[in-house]
Amino acid sequence: MKARNFFMFAMVMAAVVTAFTACEKKPDDPFGPKPDDPANKGKAIPYTALTENLNDFQNITVAGTERWTWDAYNYAKVTGYVNNTGTANEVWLVSPKLDLTTQTKARLYFRSCAAYMSADPVPETEAAVFVSTDYDGKEANLKTGTWTRLEPNLTANKLNWAFITQQYDLTAFAGKSIYVAFKYVSTTEKAGTWEVKNFKVDTQAIEVIGDNDKGGINNPYTVEEVIALAPTDKNNALKEGVYVTGTIVGAWNTTPNPSVPEFTAPFSTDLNCLLGTQSAYICVQLSKNQPRAAVNLKDNPGNLGKTLTVRGDIILYNNMPGVKEISNFTACEKKPDDPFGPKPDDPANKGKAIPYTALTENLNDFQNITVAGTERWTWDAYNYAKVTGYVNNTGTANEVWLVSPKLDLTTQTKARLYFRSCAAYMSADPVPETEAAVFVSTDYDGKEANLKTGTWTRLEPNLTANKLNWAFITQQYDLTAFAGKSIYVAFKYVSTTEKAGTWEVKNFKVDTQAIEVIGDNDKGGINNPYTVEEVIALAPTDKNNALKEGVYVTGTIVGAWNTTPNPSVPEFTAPFSTDLNCLLGTQSAYICVQLSKNQPRAAVNLKDNPGNLGKTLTVRGDIILYNNMPGVKEISKYDMQ
Repeated sequence: MKARNFFMFAMVMAAVVTAFTACEKKPDDPFGPKPDDPANKGKAIPYTALTENLNDFQNITVAGTERWTWDAYNYAKVTGYVNNTGTANEVWLVSPKLDLTTQTKARLYFRSCAAYMSADPVPETEAAVFVSTDYDGKEANLKTGTWTRLEPNLTANKLNWAFITQQYDLTAFAGKSIYVAFKYVSTTEKAGTWEVKNFKVDTQAIEVIGDNDKGGINNPYTVEEVIALAPTDKNNALKEGVYVTGTIVGAWNTTPNPSVPEFTAPFSTDLNCLLGTQSAYICVQLSKNQPRAAVNLKDNPGNLGKTLTVRGDIILYNNMPGVKEISNFTACEKKPDDPFGPKPDDPANKGKAIPYTALTENLNDFQNITVAGTERWTWDAYNYAKVTGYVNNTGTANEVWLVSPKLDLTTQTKARLYFRSCAAYMSADPVPETEAAVFVSTDYDGKEANLKTGTWTRLEPNLTANKLNWAFITQQYDLTAFAGKSIYVAFKYVSTTEKAGTWEVKNFKVDTQAIEVIGDNDKGGINNPYTVEEVIALAPTDKNNALKEGVYVTGTIVGAWNTTPNPSVPEFTAPFSTDLNCLLGTQSAYICVQLSKNQPRAAVNLKDNPGNLGKTLTVRGDIILYNNMPGVKEISKYDMQ
């Protein structure tokens, strides 16, 4: 009887359990597809991910200890650069299975920031995208699957940490189920950073803005149009990779609460600028390095009122319509109907018209190409292009080119190249062409990948090195041999572990006239130097651009200019507080001469050499505004008696 009762009890409980389970389950199978279910082919298309978290991506560390992480700013991130040191890693981020079995075409889209990689495009040995049709989804079997690398290679980030749109054709995999993988590799010598967001697989190509479309290079959004778009999301852009143009009117100071706009100098921040008018503006994020160094008003108040055109994402920034992720910019006073020069089908596409000037406020539209190593040309805050292989007190091996846009000499019968150069710590004077040299090409096609397929002719003579200090020296080259053609001009820099000099370049100009060269007996020549009174009469007003370059100036040493107190004061008697400058003239009428590091500072300065007071100093340099008075900088020669 007990056995029968137990049997009945068990049957009742089984029915109860069955009934309970049945009422909690969804009829369509809440625990996912069965192994033999057609839905097991993978995620349906279109598929989006990496917008708020790593989703159901596999995070697989094959070597090392690092992993992909989800950043608070909404992107997946991996790096081997830890505690200021490169580490060796191989890390994969693998999508779930994606179902292309019913598709005839497909496309992969994502936003990528690949920074501090060896080159652009990014070598596949450092960061690349792969697809597999036979990976079984088990981490342990990652390397047993067949992985096909997608081309082209990733685009690196030339200016800053901006995200760049990447697209890949997946049509070769149509009719199959696939996995997509982001493979990252770092070494102790090279440990870049890779950031990825907005992953999408679809049957349609992501919108690409044409040059003449709204937001294209020839038809940028205006400030009014950006305001009208009214973005409301600070994480997801309304428009990606579009051009926006407007007048720089100020900066947005976030330090006070509430934050305030600043329309007049001094400016409190270098992180952003405002475009538009004082009553209607948008906020542009100035990413680290460029364009921050060249554009920000804190360091460059003279940019106020200039036209800035940027390529980036329209988004809510600082609680207003704005632009972030800047991947291209120009801060020139360009016509609003053509902010970046001639259209592709324009006859003017032969090249930039002559005379052409550049490297005065930024790198302009020069190509910055790293052939070997990791270094690049940068724009220095003191307004010159700079490259060096001397990093962290160590020489490094690099080959880096700075290439001009195409220059139109087709209608010219003669031409001349002019620029100012500081080539320091080179092996010799003149500078060996194996370290720094200037080249011209008539057949380079302007594509970075084809740099070495062009024919490059080295210009002579070799560069002049800087014997005394870091002074800039005028360099000129005859381009008449290239008249009647369109050309590219390139600055090629090479460093090694044994020899890693520094090269600085500014005031690039191609013209049909020779730049003025001062003869020995001309005013400013060695036999006819400017007097203090003549320099004062010239009345320079610009601290960045010289009135006269490479001229001789002579006068009596009467003191030094002490900038430590506020306001600054002249010192006419010992002891002297500074070795950075000296005053020439009289105690009532004087000019200020910058004493560059090494010579002439060591020999001339009054702090260490008070006995120089009253001596005659003759220098060769640039007449410019210095310490808010007429002065001389960039000393390349001197004589003291």
